[in-house]
This record gives sequence, structure tokens and C-alpha cells, in this order.
Amino acid sequence: MYLPYLRAKQHDLSALVSLNTEIYASNQVIPIVEPVTTINNTQYQRLRNSNISFILIVNPIVGPLHSLTPHTEIA
Repeated sequence: MYLPYLRAKQHDLSALVSLNTEIYASNQVIPIVEPVTTINNTQYQRLRNSNISFILIVNPIVGPLHSLTPHTEIA
């Protein structure tokens, strides 16, 4: 299984959609997407409409969205 970790910039998401669907058909490739900037929802809709399984990080640790979510430090 391959889990590429992407920083969810517009061109990264477009590249995921443009890849051959046979890559995703086996469920051996599941991208992990961490939004680091505000992205238009249509980019995520394109992923969903392409039937691409992906993992969306909802509490990013980098970029301007980092300060919008509460974080707990583990000591």
C-alpha cells in the first residue's frame, strides 16, 4: 500500500485527479491530503467525483490554517 502525503495545494489536487484511474482502482494508493492554505471546495469535489479515496487531515500542523484549530501538546 502506498500513502503519499500531499500539502493540498491546488496543483497537487489537480494532479491527483488527472492520474490514471487504474492506479486508484486497486485501493493500493490512498493519498493523504493536508490543507495548508484555503482551497476552493471545487478541488475537493473533483476528487470525490473522480471516485478517488483519500484521507483528509482536518487539523493541519503547518500553514495559515494551523492557527485556526486547537492543538494539544503531548509531553
